[in-house]
Amino acid sequence: MQKPLKTVPYYDSTQLRLHVYVVGYPSQGESILMVISEGDRPLVVIVTDCYEISQNYNHVSQILIEDWNSAPLDVFVWTHPHEDHSKGIPAFLSLNDKGNAAHIVMPTNMAGLKKRKDMCNDAKTAEAHILKNYVKAPDTKCHYIDFDLYADNARSIKLKGSNDRPDINVVMSPLSPIGALAARTLNESQTKHNKGSIVYMLSVNGIDIFMGGDIDPVSVPYIDEDVFHHVNLIKIPHHGSKDTGNIHKKFGMNQSDEVYAATTMYDGQHDPKVEILTGYAANGTTVHCTGPDRLKENPKAASHAYGVVHYTYNINTARLLKVELIGNAYRYHLPLPYPIVVAN
Repeated sequence: MQKPLKTVPYYDSTQLRLHVYVVGYPSQGESILMVISEGDRPLVVIVTDCYEISQNYNHVSQILIEDWNSAPLDVFVWTHPHEDHSKGIPAFLSLNDKGNAAHIVMPTNMAGLKKRKDMCNDAKTAEAHILKNYVKAPDTKCHYIDFDLYADNARSIKLKGSNDRPDINVVMSPLSPIGALAARTLNESQTKHNKGSIVYMLSVNGIDIFMGGDIDPVSVPYIDEDVFHHVNLIKIPHHGSKDTGNIHKKFGMNQSDEVYAATTMYDGQHDPKVEILTGYAANGTTVHCTGPDRLKENPKAASHAYGVVHYTYNINTARLLKVELIGNAYRYHLPLPYPIVVAN
C-alpha cells in the first residue's frame, strides 16, 4: 500500500466512531460525508461528490459546521463529472478546505476533458479549480484513479494509536473505473462518463462501505466477486437506477450479519426504481432512501424534498450503533406479500 495520505493520532479506541451521511438533494444530486471521530472530536473527513448549489442546499457544509465544529476536509472523491455529482465543488472546497490541503481523488479520464462539449459547465469549473489549487509540483494533492489489477491504487489514512494502542488504517480501495474501458471513452465521439465513474470500498477495522458511484453495467463483471462477500453498508449506485448491470444481485452472496443500503433520488428519471430497492431488500438488506416515498407522498413533493440518512458505527467493535433519518429520508419496506429469495 502507498504511503498514508495523512497520519492522525488517537487515544481511546472505545470512542472511535465512523459516521456516514448519505445526503440527497431536491430533485437530484448527492453527496456522501464520512467523519471518523474520537467521541465528539473529528479526526478524518471524507466527502464523495457534491451538489451544494445555494444557501438552501448546502447540507454537507451545514453538517460539518454545526455538528463537527467546521472540521476541515481531508479527502474529496469526485466520482465522475455529471452535473448531479458536480455542482458547487469550487465553493465547497473553498469553504471546507481553506488551505487547499485536502487530497482530491478523481477518475483518470477527467484529464483533458474540459474542452469536451459533453462535460457540463459545473464540471469544467470544478476541474479548473482543482487544477489551479491542488496540482502543484512536487507535492500534488490530486490523485487520478485508473484502476489496474497490477497497480497499487489504494489510498489510506492512518489512525496512529497512542499508549500502545494499535494503528488503524482507513483504506479506500478503488474497484472501478477499469483502465481499458476508461481509456476507450476518450476515443469515443461522446464520452461515457459513467464508464469512468469511481467505485470504491472504504474499509476500517472490519467495517466495509461500498461506494457505488454511477457504475456502468459494462464495468460490473470486472469487479472481483470477493468484494461482495463482506459489505456492511452499500451506497446504492446511480440513484437506484436500473442501469447498473443488476449489481444488486451480487450482494446476495454477502456474509455480513447486518447489511444496510442507502440511495439518493433522481426525480427526472423517477429513480430509485421500486424493482431495484426490492432487489436489495429481498436479500435481507435494510434499505433507506433520502427522497420522499412515492408510494405514500405526492410525487410533486420531490421538488421541495431532501433527506439525509446518518449511520453511526463503533469502529472498536465494528458494529452499527444507530441510524438517523433526517428530512424526507425513509426506510423502504418490501411490498407484501413478497417471497424472500436469496440470489445465487
